[in-house]
Amino acid sequence: MSVLFQVAEQVAKAPGLARILVAENEAFHGFLPENLTPLLLATQKQFNFTHILAGATALSKSLLPRIAAKLDVSPISDIISVQNPDTFVRTIYAGKHQLLLYC
Repeated sequence: MSVLFQVAEQVAKAPGLARILVAENEAFHGFLPENLTPLLLATQKQFNFTHILAGATALSKSLLPRIAAKLDVSPISDIISVQNPDTFVRTIYAGKHQLLLYC
């Protein structure tokens, strides 16, 4: 069993998760957004997720705008809290908070 599947088994034990999806292929090594975008778009097409989330990393900041553009949605980045479906909190100016409203 690969390390990837061992990690997936451990993550699956976290409460509140309904499904863990694992994709293993040489094309995904190196985590290039150009290679991961088609995978995530195909996954979205199959499962029709309401939200796609990622941590605030260099990879996600390159990957999520590509996916959002293909799905014709606006990405929302660097938030620290979700108040409700239309309101997000983002830090600005040395830790002060800003509310963002999307309609």
